[in-house]
Amino acid sequence: MAGPLPKEPNARRRRNAPTVARKAVPASGRRGRTPKPARELVKGSTAAEWWRNAWRLPVAVLWSGEDIPALTRLALMQAEYLDLGEAKHLGEIRALEDRFGLSLKSREALGIFLVDDVPAAPASAASSSPGTPSDLANRFDGLRVV
Repeated sequence: MAGPLPKEPNARRRRNAPTVARKAVPASGRRGRTPKPARELVKGSTAAEWWRNAWRLPVAVLWSGEDIPALTRLALMQAEYLDLGEAKHLGEIRALEDRFGLSLKSREALGIFLVDDVPAAPASAASSSPGTPSDLANRFDGLRVV
């Protein structure tokens, strides 16, 4: 007998188990009023537009009041880059975008995934034709293995 006995199936543990808890966010985005930024943004400016659009994104449902100062800083740096072409803050912009899940790669790393928040319409029994998967599944209801 070489080596230890195998563990019970319920005692086994994956060595490469995911370390980040997965978070579902609605694909339609955040609803409700846009919070006020930490610093007043000029109406109609690029920063104000970025701020308004960012709070409508799906990942915005995960943001809290503690995130507002950093998001305000990101809005101002984005505006400076877009309006003036100043590239001196690109590293910090990328870091903040990653922290808040604003790119596909950062959403995957943070365990964020989109879910469709519109409930599917229930199929009516009258519209199902014989031979559909739901009809085949119902065919075996009430039967038991002997």
